[in-house]
Amino acid sequence: MIKTLTSLTKSELDVISNIWLQSNLQAHKFISPDYWIDHYNLVREMFPQSKIHVFEIENTIVGFIGLSGNYVAGIFVLEEFRSRGIGAELLNKAKSENQNLLLNVFKKNNLAYDFYKVHGFKTINETLDKGTKEFEYLMKWVK
Repeated sequence: MIKTLTSLTKSELDVISNIWLQSNLQAHKFISPDYWIDHYNLVREMFPQSKIHVFEIENTIVGFIGLSGNYVAGIFVLEEFRSRGIGAELLNKAKSENQNLLLNVFKKNNLAYDFYKVHGFKTINETLDKGTKEFEYLMKWVK
């Protein structure tokens, strides 16, 4: 079940922060774990300013999508719940509320790149991320 968090409790913030960190560590093995650990507190501070849709199973958050306006900051799902359509449901929720969406995805993150392509996103630019020294694609979806 998808739920929109209008304000985050400390418990919800703890859960989504942990999902964010674990997902990034697992999906981006080509980036030093220190990068994600070093950015943990900054991202945690940004969550309350973002629109967060969570996916719950039995009242437990197992994934979420974070949005800043029409920019998808990311879709994050606990490893044991991946490949069950949760990411697609979260993305469809964001699509239902927006005329277009933008996001960045690392070039080496083939699974995420393919996921977004399947869901109608088109690559519009490629840049080098200064913080990670990795190439990333800017992708756009239009309703």
